[in-house]
Amino acid sequence: MKQMHCLLAMLILLVSCEPSTGYITPEQDNIISLLTNGIWQRQSIDEASNVEVHNSWKFERNGKGSNRIERFEDGVKSYDKTFYFQWAFTTESMAVIYILRQETGEEFWQIMDLTDSTLKVRASIKDPVLTPGIEYSEWIYKQNTKED
Repeated sequence: MKQMHCLLAMLILLVSCEPSTGYITPEQDNIISLLTNGIWQRQSIDEASNVEVHNSWKFERNGKGSNRIERFEDGVKSYDKTFYFQWAFTTESMAVIYILRQETGEEFWQIMDLTDSTLKVRASIKDPVLTPGIEYSEWIYKQNTKED
């Protein structure tokens, strides 16, 4: 079954629309530009345990990216790790992002809103187009155009 997932992941990445090929519409290019023009950041705080988590994502136009997770306990950094991933759109409308990280596997982000300052997604472990009604987490990221 794992081999089937890996094969499917490779097939999606190979067949997906790669931004550098020139076979995209101006609307599609705008979506890619919005997604890849900076770092998407989200901060969450668990006040009961005094833990703060900073989660940032950087999507590159070449289909690669990085995800940095920082954790602070009582204001002191207790965790800082960067994960690398490959990504592609699963639909021609570019409404779903397929993310493959070796460490954590597959993830799908259905884009609910994408502007130059906000990325709102529904994240799930299966493609929401192929699996309607799949459980998801909803996240809102804010754009930071500066590198950390």
